[in-house]
Amino acid sequence: MSCSPREEIPSNSGLSLEPPSNVVESFVLLLPGEKREKTHKQLTLFLGNPGVGKSTLLNAILKKPVFESGPCVGGGLTQVVKTVQNEEDGVYYVDSPGLQDVKNGVKAAKEIEEALKQDGEYRLVFVLTLEEGRLRPDDISSVSTIVEAIQVGQAVPYSIIINKVDKNSCETLKSDPSRLFAQLNFGQIYTSRVLVHPRDEKLTTQKNVIALIDSTLSTFVQSSPSVYISPAQVKPVKLISHSDKIEVINKKTEDLLSEKQMLTEKLKELETQQVEPEHQKKRTKIKNVMEKVRP
Repeated sequence: MSCSPREEIPSNSGLSLEPPSNVVESFVLLLPGEKREKTHKQLTLFLGNPGVGKSTLLNAILKKPVFESGPCVGGGLTQVVKTVQNEEDGVYYVDSPGLQDVKNGVKAAKEIEEALKQDGEYRLVFVLTLEEGRLRPDDISSVSTIVEAIQVGQAVPYSIIINKVDKNSCETLKSDPSRLFAQLNFGQIYTSRVLVHPRDEKLTTQKNVIALIDSTLSTFVQSSPSVYISPAQVKPVKLISHSDKIEVINKKTEDLLSEKQMLTEKLKELETQQVEPEHQKKRTKIKNVMEKVRP
């Protein structure tokens, strides 16, 4: 992915199926096809903590700098909700403050609550980042906190973009996404829609730039499942200390991965032995258990 300062992509440029070599392609871990019925005001709301890149991604999708973006020290750059209607599809794209803002957390929680009360059909997109190859506990906790505030009488559908992923982590996620899904599941984040978006170092030092992206990101967002949310179905977004929740998530993640490792080693041990009927039964039993263990 590459960009130049304050470069705006012409609206008639189109997106090539074979992007130029300087454009880094995102990739979807799992993308089920789902269609939305347009019966209410259509909104695409980006959510997440400060500094994860919500505004930059929105600008890339809209192909113009409508949301202020760039580096910001000591808190998030976005302080209030901003809504912009895309002339091409009529959808309202909504940028929101980061929930875990050190300086303005209470205000951010209220702004997110108001963003969810625009009475429409929502595509909810959470933007997360990695730290040392793992999802940040604060990000996981924020997703759970916001989703819990939406009381629609059913499971709330949403998508996740893991942003600013370095090259090594991209390769790791492609080959073995088990740790990531373990963190999501035990953080009570139940979605199979996850897109990994590579890091662009140029975007970390420049403001209001338009990233050159392939069609994967836009398609992923535009095909996200939606849910109708009325103002009455939105409860206050509770800004609380997440340390206890984070500790539980980390502990469950490690327990699951340890169990998987133990079962893997046991299976290898049996495979090195002569395969007799009794051993075969044990191998089948262990495989069945491992299939039930997510990741």
